[in-house]
Amino acid sequence: MAKFNQPNTNKTVNREGFPAYKMEEKTQLVTAVLTTMFGEPKFYGSTDNDIVRLTTNLCESAPAFVCKLACYARNAVNMRSISHVLTCVIAHHAREYTRRTIHNVVVRPDDITEIMACYKSMYGKPFPNAMKREIADVIQRFDEYQLAKYNGGSGALKLRDVLRITHPTPKTEKIDELFGKILNGTLKTPCTWETELSAKGNTKEVWNELIASGQVGYMALLRNIINSGADVAPCSRRCPTPSACAGAVSSRSASTARTAGCLRMV
Repeated sequence: MAKFNQPNTNKTVNREGFPAYKMEEKTQLVTAVLTTMFGEPKFYGSTDNDIVRLTTNLCESAPAFVCKLACYARNAVNMRSISHVLTCVIAHHAREYTRRTIHNVVVRPDDITEIMACYKSMYGKPFPNAMKREIADVIQRFDEYQLAKYNGGSGALKLRDVLRITHPTPKTEKIDELFGKILNGTLKTPCTWETELSAKGNTKEVWNELIASGQVGYMALLRNIINSGADVAPCSRRCPTPSACAGAVSSRSASTARTAGCLRMV
């Protein structure tokens, strides 16, 4: 009789009814978090409830793991919405990890408004004290440009609402002035490629100026390759990454952008 070579009982079926292998909860959550877009339609149906269920369960047994996963998803994989969901579940079920999670998940000011809006939609009010205290701290790391650019847009929750809810104590006079501008709606309009196009027009000359100034992000350039009509060409230096090229920017065709390695002004 075999003592160690036992029959494999770690079997189940997938959503199509075909044989599959069971995964432990940690593996299930990592797979779901890193391979899905939360709140988006999927071929086999939504996995949103499964993600929340797994996260809730692991917040009871392995909260540090969930905290690290949220931080990894936001910072290493640049996944925003799913990291916000994990943060909210942590804030509700593993409050001792709330502050360190928010500290690492908040990269842009709109991470704050998204997290608070997500928590409200999932659990309602009031917001946990640990969440309010950490948000009151992290909002002070941003400058006027960032705060104005990600002020809440057309969303129901604005940065001024965040200030009214969290009551942060400004650490410097400059931050105190910024908070006043947020509350009064007097933040300086950020100089972005969108505002520049709005003010000066969507022309080839304006795009050339924007590209030369370095104000346009790489993905924004790729999305506007055809519309820009800017004077650009593949870089002959073959830089290892687009950001490594000082003149970096766009191309007249998407195929060139995919194969050039990086690009430069002509």
